[in-house]
Amino acid sequence: MPERAGLSRWLLLLVAWLPPCFALWYWSANLPDSLVASASLAMVNAIGNAVAPQVETGSDVITFVTRIAVGTGVMTIDVQSRLYSFGLPLGLAVMLASRPAGLAWKLPVLALAQLAVVVWGVSFDALAHLVRSAPGWAAATLGQTGTTLVAVGYQFASLVFPALVPTALAVGLSWERLREGI
Repeated sequence: MPERAGLSRWLLLLVAWLPPCFALWYWSANLPDSLVASASLAMVNAIGNAVAPQVETGSDVITFVTRIAVGTGVMTIDVQSRLYSFGLPLGLAVMLASRPAGLAWKLPVLALAQLAVVVWGVSFDALAHLVRSAPGWAAATLGQTGTTLVAVGYQFASLVFPALVPTALAVGLSWERLREGI
């Protein structure tokens, strides 16, 4: 029965850590937007043949300014980076409830992994928007295979990576404690 008591205690700790972790995430999720914007711009331009000469950060959005003409201006794409970081609070709560050895270095590793997920998400959100809104550009620049890969990258960015990466990493970094039955 001690394993059952340990698991119950861990679940209670996990539930207790979730609200403060979600609050921290909600209030700080957009802090790295400048870094995310720069990295995402480089990724979008590497894949999209320098389609976006500029990126701007604002209140809760990252805006890509493209070279694609629309009317008398150019196409802009707004992406909310917070959409791609929602798994971080769960990963943090798993680690804080588990209290693994080396927590001080494991938390920054988790945050860096989540940052990579956010960059991927913002990049593929912008690229997917370009594919949908500028099919001529997509056909000429990416081709059919590239367009399909952008769609797959976007699906992973929006459905798989935000929740799976931080949670799996948190479990992996806390595995010794979890295996012991906490």
